[in-house]
Amino acid sequence: MSEARAAFDTQGIIVSALREVAEIHQVALPELSESTPILRLLDSLALVALVATIEMRLAQLGHDVTIVSERAFSAKRSPFLTVKTLREHVNVLMQERRAEDVR
Repeated sequence: MSEARAAFDTQGIIVSALREVAEIHQVALPELSESTPILRLLDSLALVALVATIEMRLAQLGHDVTIVSERAFSAKRSPFLTVKTLREHVNVLMQERRAEDVR
């Protein structure tokens, strides 16, 4: 799978999960794009729900990744700032997981 295709699929998963979580938690969403802020839109419970939803959907597609980690929280730039930063974070995690599986 090409990186561009992986990014497209990952962003689609993130956006659909964000819409679902926003509806459940009654959060008004702006028009969604790469630059949509996540941390400014969601409270902590909604953020946890978003992460769980994304991880579940990725697992259903055969990608077993854990989005939240000490590394994510200690990063200079939070992976949860925008849709783009979260997509990039998830894609890196999936690449690392694939590399581990090859070993």
